[in-house]
Amino acid sequence: MPVVSVVFYYGDSPWDGPLTMEEMICLPDDAAELKEYLPRYKVHLIEPRNTDPGKFPGDWRLILETLRCGNHKKGNSSDKLNRYASSH
Repeated sequence: MPVVSVVFYYGDSPWDGPLTMEEMICLPDDAAELKEYLPRYKVHLIEPRNTDPGKFPGDWRLILETLRCGNHKKGNSSDKLNRYASSH
């Protein structure tokens, strides 16, 4: 069964983390030849602020629209989130 990893990132600054298995594993110089044995594993990144929710069906669209309201943990977007919730 295939595995697909999707990251929904809604932090304040743009994503700067790894997007592949190769980027996640730092091999020491003396083990560089092992790099060819690492799987070509990709993490699919979705940043709501840079993603059109209309491209996603059903609940995925609603999740993205909600995440676009901002970082809810900081309380700086509660008005925007409340307006969105009231209109849907």
